[in-house]
Amino acid sequence: MRIKAAIARLLGCINQLFPLTYLLLDRHFGNNNALQMARQLKLHLISKLRQDSALYFPYKPSNPEQKTKAKYGPRLHVGQIPAQY
Repeated sequence: MRIKAAIARLLGCINQLFPLTYLLLDRHFGNNNALQMARQLKLHLISKLRQDSALYFPYKPSNPEQKTKAKYGPRLHVGQIPAQY
């Protein structure tokens, strides 16, 4: 909350001169909470992912009528990213 308040004050001063689009933070902030904070401030986050981060593809049910509570699809392995991405 303190970081968000500090960034909001800074944006209040800087946005009068020129609009900002990106927020650059270090690896410690490469998580979902920091991303949500940046999006609430209408900014895009640029950061390295934390070492313990896990990325997943979106869940796509094999049967569209199937109702499941699955949130994630298969896990993304950085060394094996499909060519389409």
